[in-house]
Amino acid sequence: MATRALERRAIRTVRLIAPDDFDGWREAARALVLVGAAPSEVIWEVAGEETDLFGAPAPAPPAPAGLFSVPRAFVELAKRVICHKDPERFALLYAMLVKLRERPDALDDKADPLVHRLEMMARAVPPAFMLKK
Repeated sequence: MATRALERRAIRTVRLIAPDDFDGWREAARALVLVGAAPSEVIWEVAGEETDLFGAPAPAPPAPAGLFSVPRAFVELAKRVICHKDPERFALLYAMLVKLRERPDALDDKADPLVHRLEMMARAVPPAFMLKK
């Protein structure tokens, strides 16, 4: 029977400057995707709202060279969801981004619980709260 060594991966913390820091989220999410960080390996925090009880995990990596694209619909969805008050919004969006890298048409799956939750969050954000970017 073969044994497999389990590799312990560092938990990375991303500290955003504001609750609606879309640009900060996008930059960090891009870097994390490019280094292959799983959604479960990332803690998203907003400056002044830190909740980590166990010290300071590894920071998010600097952006490595490389680009990738996502559907425009995801960018628009993310801009709305970032304005939602749900503390899981950054993690949920990052999970969707990782899914889109594997399946570019993942947003079309309306039966997917993640897609459904993000769409519900986006609809709950009043247009007056939308980012002007």
